[in-house]
Amino acid sequence: MSANRNVNTSWQLTVTQNGTVNQIVAYDVWFHPMANPGSTDQPTNELMIWPYRSKASPAGSRQGTVTIAGTSGEVWRGTVGTWSVYSYVRTTNTTNANLNIRDFTNDVVRRGWMDNSKYLTSVQAGPEIFTGNGQVVTSSYSVNIN
Repeated sequence: MSANRNVNTSWQLTVTQNGTVNQIVAYDVWFHPMANPGSTDQPTNELMIWPYRSKASPAGSRQGTVTIAGTSGEVWRGTVGTWSVYSYVRTTNTTNANLNIRDFTNDVVRRGWMDNSKYLTSVQAGPEIFTGNGQVVTSSYSVNIN
């Protein structure tokens, strides 16, 4: 993270819900204290960016609101398993996300929640449907680190 590289991403998707659904559609960004973790090395930090949610709440407690790249949302901080998790939840849902993950990691570091010596080791994205019946279809997805 100390290299402060852009992590540009684009994600276009369609969300279908049948009845009452408790779900999220989110980026999961993972951090380790080493550059090339092995399969048994647990992450120390997780950054979640939620472009879309229905009834779900993040782990931990709400820390306030934030505006990043012209989009407002809630900031949450908690623990899942053995790692810290920071969740950025949009105020209004979108199915067309274009963002620089670096803007969010810089905010986490600025708040003093994570040291910038951590290594971003993985960027994942997808749905988590907790209850109900829903479907998420991705029409395009990209991540470019430069």
